[in-house]
Amino acid sequence: MSDDEDDFSFLIPTRPSELRQMSDDELMRNYRKSAIANRHPFSSMLEYELQARVIAALKSFKAAADRSARTLNVLTFVLVVLTVVLVVYTIRAG
Repeated sequence: MSDDEDDFSFLIPTRPSELRQMSDDELMRNYRKSAIANRHPFSSMLEYELQARVIAALKSFKAAADRSARTLNVLTFVLVVLTVVLVVYTIRAG
């Protein structure tokens, strides 16, 4: 299968395991190419493209959410340590 998006050739998996092994990008590329090759209506092709873009946006959102969660975990740990230091300092000063 060609990675050139203007090349209309695409592979049709012959077994479910082959379909399952395809990456999301390969699957969406085949999806687009089959829509063009089979002359689907433009509205359907537009819908396919928008679905692919939503999936890509969700993936990038998940990555950003994971980074934010790690940052919040570190900040929470720092806050707990600072609180413990403040409590110890207050007890010793009092």
